[in-house]
Amino acid sequence: MRTLAPDLDIRIPYATDPAGNRLPDPELHPDSTLTAWPDNRIAEDAHYVYHYDEYGRLTEKTDLIPAGVIRTDDERTHHYHYDSQHRLVFHTRIQHGEPLVESRYLYDPLGRRMAKRVWRRERDLTGWMSLSRKPEETWYGWDGDRLTTVQTDTTRIQTVYQPGSFTPLIRVETENGEREKAQRRSLAEKLQQEGSEDGHGVVFPAELVRLLDRLEEEIRADRVSSESRAWLAQCGLTVEQLARQVEPEYTPARKVHFYHCDHRGLPLALISEDGNTAWRGEYDEWGNQLNEENPYYLHQPYRLPGQQHDEESGLYYNRNRYYDPLQGRYITQDPIGLAGGWNLYNYPLNPIIRMDPLGLYNLYQLLYDVWHDDSYGTSSIDITGSGDLISLGGHAGLGVAFAKKKGEMLSDICIYATACGHAGIGGGINAAITYSETKSLPTSGVS
Repeated sequence: MRTLAPDLDIRIPYATDPAGNRLPDPELHPDSTLTAWPDNRIAEDAHYVYHYDEYGRLTEKTDLIPAGVIRTDDERTHHYHYDSQHRLVFHTRIQHGEPLVESRYLYDPLGRRMAKRVWRRERDLTGWMSLSRKPEETWYGWDGDRLTTVQTDTTRIQTVYQPGSFTPLIRVETENGEREKAQRRSLAEKLQQEGSEDGHGVVFPAELVRLLDRLEEEIRADRVSSESRAWLAQCGLTVEQLARQVEPEYTPARKVHFYHCDHRGLPLALISEDGNTAWRGEYDEWGNQLNEENPYYLHQPYRLPGQQHDEESGLYYNRNRYYDPLQGRYITQDPIGLAGGWNLYNYPLNPIIRMDPLGLYNLYQLLYDVWHDDSYGTSSIDITGSGDLISLGGHAGLGVAFAKKKGEMLSDICIYATACGHAGIGGGINAAITYSETKSLPTSGVS
């Protein structure tokens, strides 16, 4: 990777094995002979040592102590525990044999994370350091596979997305106290609660509740129908009498910010209603945060599309799995198996143009994205075969070439066939299916 800026030219080399697993930096480790990670399980990198269970799930991550460095037993170790569906349910970070933080995760029947509880180490009244008695609780609300609500003890943050995508557009934050002020009783609820002299309330028939709800809507819209007026007159009441019973609506104070995202949908800034930048972040291509300016202490957990940052573990929740931005891959294998590719831990190896908002990126989606991107190019699929039988042999081939122009699904199709024969002595048979792609401009001609 190369980063260019005024007076700045940074090159960061990435080396991978044939399956896409990162290998030691060739510039920092020129003597390394490692060419592939067995079972696609990275055992260590420049920062950590990793351990996996029999299901290929990451279970332990420990600070790497370089060779020759004296151990002081202050390295930090992360432990990960999973349920029977391979979902992360418990994480703890330990140092000096004591837990620094613990977290537990809850999921709904669809596998979406609905809550998390985090205990952090703090000093108690006796002066001892221990995990907090009361956890920090966060609850989540979803619209399909998109996270739309984050609820804590103090605030509720809601997100509006660009239609049909995982790109956030609007952030709305409401204090819980403001939400409580906005709570009110409907006209039917108020009359039922206050309609008895003994204070125990009454219960209205469903039809009466329906009529009162309709009347309340008409009163709030200042458009009471003649039908409702006639009904009230039969009851010996007036619109004005009932209007005085309607509790006023309270509009809670909200903080609204607008997202500024890159071409992938990764948030780069939050803009306030008055046009000022309230939050700004810088990231590398794998979603690692490099810099943050947050003068108003806004909670902004979104990273690459579909990902939410968990501060306690450093992982990004990615709907069906957890993503480790330091490794640029997932900590568990793909739930869809080999449909996701040969390497079950891979995040798309080119995160500048490829995304995985569900943690389920598959080969079919990759080919679909290649064909539907807004660019020029040509593609071809060839099926060939040959055979020899004693002294007579032949070769035949059939191919289809596609040309694609910008903004078009399909431009040109070319079908071609080849055949040849020969005589000789020998035997054998072979067959091949090949796929090729180029970004060169489509051309026309005869050959």
